[in-house]
Amino acid sequence: MGQKDEQFLHELGTGALLHDLGKSRISERIINKRSALNPYEFEIMKKHPKWGVEILEGDEDFASNSVYPVLQHHERGDRSGYPNGINFSEMHIFSRIVAIADTFDAMTTERVYQKAIDSFPCLKIMFSMKQAYDQHILRCFAELMGPSGLLEI
Repeated sequence: MGQKDEQFLHELGTGALLHDLGKSRISERIINKRSALNPYEFEIMKKHPKWGVEILEGDEDFASNSVYPVLQHHERGDRSGYPNGINFSEMHIFSRIVAIADTFDAMTTERVYQKAIDSFPCLKIMFSMKQAYDQHILRCFAELMGPSGLLEI
């Protein structure tokens, strides 16, 4: 995306690294479950963004903008996400970036409950969900997967 501002990158990176902090409050039985979560377990899992924010509240060393990916990384532009069902205009840019990276990671990483898929099919699925992800950011992300994108860094 061409962003070179050190503060922007630091705050984004901090929020990205801590985006799943709230999962520390969820039972390992749920986190490591080998099958699909039942509705009750999924409702618990959906609380991790707000729990992450609660953990970070009052930490003076934590930049306020870095909290956005923690809270909003499961939000989608079409309002299908959680915890608040917001759209793109309500999502911070850090959240829109981390939502893409987190989804890509979830789909391309072997999990106890699902097989990983290859990068190209994952990107095809994400691009097909036109209202869910910021298309400009998704294109920038996809360009990083190819040799020309890597050369421009």
